[in-house]
Amino acid sequence: VGGGLELALACDVRVGTSESTYGEPGVSFGLFGAWGGTVRLPRVLGEGDALEFALAGRSIDAEEALRLGLISRLEDDPRTVAEEIAENADDALAALKRRIRDDDERATQERREAAAFADLVAAHADDIEALLE
Repeated sequence: VGGGLELALACDVRVGTSESTYGEPGVSFGLFGAWGGTVRLPRVLGEGDALEFALAGRSIDAEEALRLGLISRLEDDPRTVAEEIAENADDALAALKRRIRDDDERATQERREAAAFADLVAAHADDIEALLE
């Protein structure tokens, strides 16, 4: 949830367990995740689902995350997926990832996201401090 979701969105593959939950709750206290989430979330979910998910600030279970495409599958032990991928040739994996992610606009979008986050932190500093107390 929150920062954990941002980390998951940065991963090559997202695999959940039946107990996993996902959320973007920052909007409830005046922020949003600023580690690439506003760039990656719409790419993963599509713009409409990303907007609804992020604007609502709600959490979803693994089944809904799978349906939305936030995770690619459910496994009792997600490490099995990593082991399956690791059996492939390193150079082929690297080349494939570069080709799939070949997007010059991403860096510009991520810089804009960081600037917007900094503005919100400044605007909601008192709310954030109260939440942390």
